[in-house]
Amino acid sequence: MLADYDLAVMNHQIDLLFSGGVLVGLIEMVFERSHLMIENLAIDTDHQQKGYGKYLLQHAHGVAYGKNVNVIRLLTNKLMSENVQLYLRNGYQIDREEPFMGGITIHMSQKI
Repeated sequence: MLADYDLAVMNHQIDLLFSGGVLVGLIEMVFERSHLMIENLAIDTDHQQKGYGKYLLQHAHGVAYGKNVNVIRLLTNKLMSENVQLYLRNGYQIDREEPFMGGITIHMSQKI
């Protein structure tokens, strides 16, 4: 939780998802030379399991397509198995796993 959100707001695309006037989630995307990186995908705990994560992944796909980017990448922690399953169900593949700060980081991607 060491992210510099002031910097992120200036340099990344952060899209908010509202339902009935309530903020339910967000997606933070970074445009790299060769791909779109999903830096953060977060759904409020009271609104999980309602399809909002899938919706935001589809949104990222549309953003990437509109910018002529043909690959989306993301990182997640192996212990976050529900997140890994969400990404796999939505067409992402595991590219590699690597140790990081006592855990395992999973690198995932999806070609558009």
